[in-house]
Amino acid sequence: MRGHQLRDIRKLFQAHVAGMRTRGVELLSYQTPCCGGVMQTPAAREGEVRSICVTCIYCGSLFHRATTTTTVNTNEGIDHE
Repeated sequence: MRGHQLRDIRKLFQAHVAGMRTRGVELLSYQTPCCGGVMQTPAAREGEVRSICVTCIYCGSLFHRATTTTTVNTNEGIDHE
């Protein structure tokens, strides 16, 4: 991804997070495994685990994220080349 694309994605993501915060959604913060940037995601419902592939809004790398009601676990190393 190019710098301007990441900048646009970052702005969209930040607006999305701000909207969730305004609506009172419980957010969990975590560090990305690729570059250490801080991102936020909604907490999962009780008893649920959300497992997805995520694009880092700071460096464009892909990583795996698993979210519960209280924790976010990430794994680096998804090759997107």
